[in-house]
Amino acid sequence: MRSAYVLGRELQKRVNELADTAGKIYGTNLDREDSLKSHLLDDPIYVVTPLSAASFKVDAPGGDIARALLRDFHIGSKRIEQQWKNTEVLAQSQHVAWTLVSAYYCSFFGAIEAMRVCGVPMLSLTQAEGVQLFAKAATPAPSALLQKSNFRGELASDYSSITFTSSGEKPHKAAWNGFSAKVLPLVQSDVGRFVEISRFKSIADGEGGWESPSDIRNRWNYRDASYFSRHGQQHSKAFLSIVNKSENASRWIQERSRARDELDRISSVAVVAHLLRGAIVESYEHGLLARIEVGRAGRRG
Repeated sequence: MRSAYVLGRELQKRVNELADTAGKIYGTNLDREDSLKSHLLDDPIYVVTPLSAASFKVDAPGGDIARALLRDFHIGSKRIEQQWKNTEVLAQSQHVAWTLVSAYYCSFFGAIEAMRVCGVPMLSLTQAEGVQLFAKAATPAPSALLQKSNFRGELASDYSSITFTSSGEKPHKAAWNGFSAKVLPLVQSDVGRFVEISRFKSIADGEGGWESPSDIRNRWNYRDASYFSRHGQQHSKAFLSIVNKSENASRWIQERSRARDELDRISSVAVVAHLLRGAIVESYEHGLLARIEVGRAGRRG
């Protein structure tokens, strides 16, 4: 899928920028390192400062932040690949509704990882984790901030801080908004001839005759059990052909300017899954894996 390749190359540039800041990266460290969230909660080198009733800032050495983001990208990429394998198995069994839900989660996880390497990490906190996090702050956190659970980060240009803000959006809505606003423009600004990128933006936004992936997933997974029966099988042939071959996905998105019916709507989820899975594979294999060194080092090495 050509748009997946082009987006992947743009994400690869961001991975390389993180790797340049992180310093030497060892494969053994990536598997055993703590996540960014664990560092925020437990690592004293991460300094937490409440900014408002809906935002806070975290300061730490740029190399530490970059390594934590790359570690999460490493784990997230593995999760996407496993989710896609599950999708392929379900598609072979022709379980349309379950294949759709699995393809959706593959695309959702892909959107999260693409945002992460673009310096926009998502963060979810339980109430207990919020109390633990803000107990580290030198100044008390506003009570309203302690009630927030979902945040979107903005990485500083020098990688030395992340500002997290809660907009009140639910995680799935926030992921698709962030993907549309922060990730897709990487291609639009450089390669304007890729008309399908503008269509992917319309899909993510749920505009221009398209429906957002999360709304489609909600309808099929939660609102109407009939989609898991013969009614869902009626939509199977074209949708499953897109899941099974990325070439079909590329052709499909180039031929559609809007979703005409329910078959087109569920097919759009499969196409977005191909885009994001392909882009993450490209940026992970040719970006992060290419930077990993043999051996192992200390945690902050």
